Amino acid sequence: MVGAPSVLGGVRIEKADYVPCRVADWRVTFHEPADMKAGPEIPADAQWGAGARRSEVIPMDFKSLRHG
Repeated sequence: MVGAPSVLGGVRIEKADYVPCRVADWRVTFHEPADMKAGPEIPADAQWGAGARRSEVIPMDFKSLRHG
């Protein structure tokens, strides 16, 4: 895997056999945590993740994606 700062913010993660994605900075660590079972510290103002409000979620009409 390769991770690099994204021009859109966060970190862009790429791997040859996966689709590239972008994650928030707080989701990435560059060292092994002392407690592997402890979750990440999520900032109170996190735009992505558990801190996101429902009003920020964009609903999608999956019926419109059907072909035919």
